[in-house]
Amino acid sequence: MTSTSPRLAIFMSSLSGGGAERAMVNLANDFVSRGIAVEFILMRREGPYLADLDSRIAVVDLGVRRMLLCLPALHRHLSRNPPQVVLSAHFHASDLLLAGRLLVGWPVRVVISAQNMASELAASKRNHRERLFPMLIRWLFPRADALVAISAGVADDLRGIVGNRALPLEVIHNPVVTPQLIARMDDAPDHPWLLDGGPPVVMTMGRFVPQKDLGTLLEAFAMLVRERPARLLIAGDDIPVPTDDDGLLAYLTQLANDDSYYNEDRMPTPGPLESIHCMQQPPEVEDFDEADVYENYHYISALTDSGCHRR
Repeated sequence: MTSTSPRLAIFMSSLSGGGAERAMVNLANDFVSRGIAVEFILMRREGPYLADLDSRIAVVDLGVRRMLLCLPALHRHLSRNPPQVVLSAHFHASDLLLAGRLLVGWPVRVVISAQNMASELAASKRNHRERLFPMLIRWLFPRADALVAISAGVADDLRGIVGNRALPLEVIHNPVVTPQLIARMDDAPDHPWLLDGGPPVVMTMGRFVPQKDLGTLLEAFAMLVRERPARLLIAGDDIPVPTDDDGLLAYLTQLANDDSYYNEDRMPTPGPLESIHCMQQPPEVEDFDEADVYENYHYISALTDSGCHRR
């Protein structure tokens, strides 16, 4: 990169193991390979995707835990060393970025990537911040220089929230089929369940949050194991299930005791198609779009969608 290279900053809370974080890392690595100078501005320098960043990508650690508290540090960085464009991929970070530019006048262009349906996040009433998303989006998102929705459903949701106001909106699917992914297709599986020839493996990817609708998956899995032996592999968290449903927690504990349930904070290398017998895609809040499962189609011989009633 030279001093005249285009400069892009990506603003996120961290690089923890979510789909938006992975998509931003994939984009950043491709941008830097094309001669664009890229930096991540993170509230906290943490998360497994840090290891996947190209070495030419700078990481700015604001060193704060809460989004509102990062405003002074973000202001100092963007005022002293402004990039040409700042990209954000979470609603709370996007709202802060747009409000900060409106109030302070940062000399940057702002691009927002919408990764979820804000109206359904608000309807879930998980916390007060998400309930405010539609109001903030209605006020702030028309002020962005560009908006990118990862699917047609997410774009329609944004238009419904904003109403008749014009939006600089395009649909661009997340980059999931990367050269790195293709290079892994012939790798041997790295999870013992994918090697031992045991009962079939049902797998899903996603954190233990309501939008992933893992309860529906567990109900279906309970029906399955009454008919035949099977094992459940959940990639997305390495912590116990945070749930108020004692029955759900007891069922997962029973599966773990029977060596029929395993969870971890990364996507294992599946290897050949026959390694996993069924992949479940749980889009309770994300619109289910063909591009969302391209990555899975490279590996998985069967795919089910717990949210297909939404189509």
